Amino acid sequence: MDRIIASSPDNCGAQAKNLCLLMIIDDSDKSKECLDLMESIAKMYKDDPIKFYYIHRRAIEFGNIFDEEITSFPATFIIKGKKDKYYYYESNKY
Repeated sequence: MDRIIASSPDNCGAQAKNLCLLMIIDDSDKSKECLDLMESIAKMYKDDPIKFYYIHRRAIEFGNIFDEEITSFPATFIIKGKKDKYYYYESNKY
């Protein structure tokens, strides 16, 4: 099955017009389950102005990008690139 979500969040940068949902994953079963769930959600919104991306935690330097301290994975961010804003959804808070 081809994924609708991409493994490279190149389109979540400062010039991005769409919202981006970025999931940072690790090798856990929980990350794999969340990735499958995100795939289902992405299919429902494939024609809407939101894009879905994931990246492995080893491929990103958090301190250079986000102000948040990320302690659990998967971690999810909603990013509005042109506005230079993001929201960090911390799953263990809810």
